Amino acid sequence: IQVVSREHPRFDAIHRAAHRAGAVVDRRIVRVIDVVPDKDDLCIVSEWVVGLPLDEFIHSPLNPQHSASLTQSVIEALISLGRTDFNRRGSANDWGHGRITPQSVIVNPNGEVRLRGHLVQAAMYGTVHGASYSEEDIDSVGAVLEACLTARWPADVDSHLERAPFNGT
Repeated sequence: IQVVSREHPRFDAIHRAAHRAGAVVDRRIVRVIDVVPDKDDLCIVSEWVVGLPLDEFIHSPLNPQHSASLTQSVIEALISLGRTDFNRRGSANDWGHGRITPQSVIVNPNGEVRLRGHLVQAAMYGTVHGASYSEEDIDSVGAVLEACLTARWPADVDSHLERAPFNGT
């Protein structure tokens, strides 16, 4: 359960995003089950998922085959978001996930990959690079692959993974 104060500067955008996210029904995407507004807060109830966020799953670099497979699973989840009916009603700039971080990629004990926080995290915090959701998602696929191969994340986000060098620094 995620609780958002009515005082949050992006409250209305978060509320709309949570309702749109709730329309997604796909095993690869963690479901938003309910959106409950009251006079002070907005409660976003999501499906309970057993698994580890990517930054807890990766303790050291993964082998290339496992890295490619995990990244392919993220791509397939993003493709499923692009195919959902709710996205065709949104603008071209706000389809997809919008803010994939090491915390939003969940790997369950069977190795299945699921994405959480679609639309809502981008509405709440903005996109990582300030780009459209689809551009962010494309960058994030590369970030997931880099994280798997190096155990580092190439952007400044809240994560247990070390930040990857940028431009050789």
